[in-house]
Amino acid sequence: MPTITQPRLKFVSRPYQRRVGLIPMAIGIVLAWIALALAVVLSLASVKTFAWSSPLRVLILLGAAVYLTYITYQWIADSRFRFEVELDGDLLTFRSYDQWQRKSEEQHIFLPEVLAAEYFQPQDEANLRLRTSKGNINIPLWSFGPEAETKIAHYIRSRGVDVIGIAQP
Repeated sequence: MPTITQPRLKFVSRPYQRRVGLIPMAIGIVLAWIALALAVVLSLASVKTFAWSSPLRVLILLGAAVYLTYITYQWIADSRFRFEVELDGDLLTFRSYDQWQRKSEEQHIFLPEVLAAEYFQPQDEANLRLRTSKGNINIPLWSFGPEAETKIAHYIRSRGVDVIGIAQP
């Protein structure tokens, strides 16, 4: 007797230029760098007037510059990755490609082995974390777009995995 199985589903992340939140993030980072530059100029202009607070201002501006450099680096680092999720019955395959270094990483997980699944959906940063006794997989659903994000999460739930963070029907 033939068995009916669900077809293999494959999702590929959007190109970086079409990912959710790219334009607001770019605008925010540029405005933050402009504000930091203005703060440095104003701080330098007021050194003679407020000499007693100059060391504190230097530390604050240095901290802001380090944090902004980290945010900018992470934003640029995200642009170089491409992701694929392949769902084939109970097997989930997650691939990530580093397009700058030409490296790829592949992880397999059997859905019946999943101990816990957590779905995080902040505004434009949805992630799905699957935990097994052998390891974890963190799938950046935000890079696939809203439709694929919903399909992946609901497919995993349809295979009997209780996903924390998705409302039960």
